[in-house]
Amino acid sequence: MKKNHRTKSEMYPLIEGFASSGMKLDAYCKAHKLNYYTYRYWLRKYKSEKKQDSVKDSSNLNFIPVKVMVPEIKEETLQIFYPNGVQIAVSRVLDMEGLSTLKKLVSCLD
Repeated sequence: MKKNHRTKSEMYPLIEGFASSGMKLDAYCKAHKLNYYTYRYWLRKYKSEKKQDSVKDSSNLNFIPVKVMVPEIKEETLQIFYPNGVQIAVSRVLDMEGLSTLKKLVSCLD
């Protein structure tokens, strides 16, 4: 019994044709005198090759530059008014050392 060997150039158009045929797979295989399991074998090979091609294509992509916009920190003025007329105004963001100094200053005025 002679086996019917098909090549990639014969099978790939059949695989691509099935997707657009609208037929059920068993009917499509019968119409093209194709063994169901042979079709499944070639379908796995087709998908594997297409997956490898897409990985190769994606590795050739160029990077797109991205500009990150950092929002500007709005400086607000912190004002402390004492009943005796003393005013303290801080017009910049304070770090830990600045907060410590402000705390000492406020405690001296109390």
